[in-house]
Amino acid sequence: MILLKNKYLSVKINELGGELNSVKDKVYNLEYIWQAKEDIWPNHSPVLFPIIARLFDGKYYVDGREYRLEKHGIAPSSYFNVVDVEKNFVKLQLKYDELSLTKYPYKFNFNIMYKLDDNKLNVEFYVENLDDKDIYFSVGGHPAFNCPLFKDEKMEDYFIQFKDKERLETYVMDDNIKMLTKKKQIVGDKIDKLQIGYQLFEKDTVIFEDIKKKMISLKSKNHNKEIRIKFDDFPYLAIWSKRKPNGLHPFVCIEPWYGLPDFNDGPYELSQKPGITKLEKSESFSCSYSIEFI
Repeated sequence: MILLKNKYLSVKINELGGELNSVKDKVYNLEYIWQAKEDIWPNHSPVLFPIIARLFDGKYYVDGREYRLEKHGIAPSSYFNVVDVEKNFVKLQLKYDELSLTKYPYKFNFNIMYKLDDNKLNVEFYVENLDDKDIYFSVGGHPAFNCPLFKDEKMEDYFIQFKDKERLETYVMDDNIKMLTKKKQIVGDKIDKLQIGYQLFEKDTVIFEDIKKKMISLKSKNHNKEIRIKFDDFPYLAIWSKRKPNGLHPFVCIEPWYGLPDFNDGPYELSQKPGITKLEKSESFSCSYSIEFI
């Protein structure tokens, strides 16, 4: 486990999955990150690469050949090498090997950089094409935040605050196979606030694209603590919480995505997958987002 710290925050990052495991406010001794309860949802903040969420039937094709990948791809179950580490910075590396090529037939270098800057954590993804051909991938974050943050609160005290008034449309879920459809439904028009609650996640994840001002906050009506996510580089934003019969489990995921899950008309040739990114030979790609704990 890697520890980053400054006078504001203490951050733990696991080499397994390159996953953010903890962010603690050192002044309030307050844990912001969901602590991965096995019987509810056993993750903290998975890194998604080279796919987002699930594939149709768990499979895809490259040049007509079938491949299979688990949900969110190879990153969550892989150990990353520590390339560089300082008191407030770490660079992690996942590079192709013989096993990865059986699941994802491309030669790549994938780095994750975490950097603490006062009360902000910057997260950067870097993909390098090491192959002699074009490669295709998606990449994204899946940080889960404790909600509520304090024991005397409930989830319904919380809301998502947008920077500006937005027209929010989400992809509609196919309930029969739990895959996305290409239909959209309006969550709200000219609104700057979404209430956290069972109804918001009635169809599972809400997935927005083309948000005008790419900064949102998780807030409570009871206090001024705030988790602010800025995601300028990402075309999609997903928000999710896990439902239970009488409400929601106490966490909310706010997920910057560079790519999409499969739709219900899959499986796809990877190069034709919705939201896929093409990276040419010897080229590199990077995108970053930040989480500010206010």
